[in-house]
Amino acid sequence: MFAMKKILVFSIILVLLAISTNASINITDLKEEYDLDESISPIAIISLEQDGQFLLSSKLVCDDFELTYYTQPIMLEEDNKLRLDISPIKISEKTKGRCSIFLSIKDLNDETIETFQTPNFNILEEDATPEIKETEGSEEPKEEPNEGELVKILKEKHPDNSLVYFILFLVALFILIAYLKIRSHFMKKGFNINKGWRLHKRRN
Repeated sequence: MFAMKKILVFSIILVLLAISTNASINITDLKEEYDLDESISPIAIISLEQDGQFLLSSKLVCDDFELTYYTQPIMLEEDNKLRLDISPIKISEKTKGRCSIFLSIKDLNDETIETFQTPNFNILEEDATPEIKETEGSEEPKEEPNEGELVKILKEKHPDNSLVYFILFLVALFILIAYLKIRSHFMKKGFNINKGWRLHKRRN
């Protein structure tokens, strides 16, 4: 009698294992963390021990939010794997925190064939990339650019050179005005720039 019970229990276990292995779902291309400006684009790999048409549904399950965002009919062949790109879902403010994706396969009679839930991943409130902040007093003193560097900087900021030409024009105009003033000053004192000092005859 005890042996019969052991055989019966073993048979039930085998039946349960056969039922539980009639389908296989796996999810790839999931990260451990996402930012608010990203999209979740998982890939499902499905294998069934039966063929036919089924319905695949995908649900985003978060701490305070759930959304079934994807349902599509699929054709499966027995013992053949199907690779399926699930439509991406845009992350929103409601999905912040810990989330996972829940997949289910149903037949056309709305009977569940298999379900699968991914490990949890985190949706961050802020960008995961750390910001580099300058500490107070760490800024190096800036050196004043010389004339050549100034022209180079102006050329980089103004590729059309219009401002550079304008500044050079002002410099040339300043030099010309200074030259005319100096020339006028010396000529009043009797000095000719072209001929030298002009000699005045003394009157007897």
